[in-house]
Amino acid sequence: MRSIISDLIGGSFAGDRGSSITIADQAVRFLCECGMGPAAFQLLENDTNRASDSAMETLLAADLTARVLHEQTTEAVTELLEALDSKDRDIVLLKGISIAEQHYQPPWKRVMGDVDILVPPRFAASANEILYGLGYREDINEQLVGIHHHLPAMRHPDSGVIVEIHTALFPPGSIPASLAIFNSDEWNRNTVQSEFRGVPVKRFSSEYQVVYTSAHWAIERKWPVSIFPYFDVAHLAADPEFDWARVETWMTQSKWLAACTAVMLSVLVEGNMATVPESMTARVESTKRDFGKAAFNLLRWLTWTTPLQPGTTTLLSLDQRSARETWRRLLSVNTQWKVAAAASGLIRPRIRPLISGIRQKLGRSTNRQ
Repeated sequence: MRSIISDLIGGSFAGDRGSSITIADQAVRFLCECGMGPAAFQLLENDTNRASDSAMETLLAADLTARVLHEQTTEAVTELLEALDSKDRDIVLLKGISIAEQHYQPPWKRVMGDVDILVPPRFAASANEILYGLGYREDINEQLVGIHHHLPAMRHPDSGVIVEIHTALFPPGSIPASLAIFNSDEWNRNTVQSEFRGVPVKRFSSEYQVVYTSAHWAIERKWPVSIFPYFDVAHLAADPEFDWARVETWMTQSKWLAACTAVMLSVLVEGNMATVPESMTARVESTKRDFGKAAFNLLRWLTWTTPLQPGTTTLLSLDQRSARETWRRLLSVNTQWKVAAAASGLIRPRIRPLISGIRQKLGRSTNRQ
């Protein structure tokens, strides 16, 4: 399944490669479930011989649905930005809603679950009141526990559009939240004035979005099934004016951020989903040495072998939960023993049932005697 996804991402930028893609019927449902249906349809619509008629009908339905939902979302965002008076406030579009309109063609190829908007903390309460005034109500499907970097998600009862008002980029206490690169001063320096459907608003620079996306991907709860971070970074890096030197500078400021970004880029490059200049290739190799080659290679291996579908496993009986825990351990343990610490998360859960089984057998044998 990973190879199909890498073909879809790479094929988005290379017509010759896109023309070689074929998709089996059994893969179509999964692609639609993870939001890649419109991307697959865009590549296959001019040559329907590379998929069955039923598969093309399913992909067409996914594309049409994404088109309608995207239009609803953009109308809602335009209305919200006008109500927030975004031209006079530091309102920043985050993640999919920002990248889709800027870098995806057509924009609905980037499927979104919700709309993320960053506002100054002092304005958060007012922004929430404005959402209420527009008809939004708290989404009962999402209950926040503990301290968060955004307010409770708000859903519009008519359109179904979900909006999250962020006051920071990462949850308090997380590794990226402690990094200077992601504090308010730094993100303000890396915003650019833009517009959304004619309404003034700010966005992050493409370079800043790459490191932000990589860091967010690294701590995401749904990391094993997260496809769009790859897609987003590939689109951002395809910008002809992309300044790789800025990304390299940020990578030198944090070993953790360097590892996240280097793994993301190495996976994209090895999968022929993106290209990077020689200087970045050298930076990735330097990061691998600094982080530890064994640990870095294990991180990269995890991204390719982790099963995307719930209930499936791969080598070492690796499922989504154990893969996520191993990934977390590798990134958070700042010692030369990080591989051993991460490996223990893979091995221990599998040894326990074995030991328990041996003990039960020994117990039965003792009872017979």
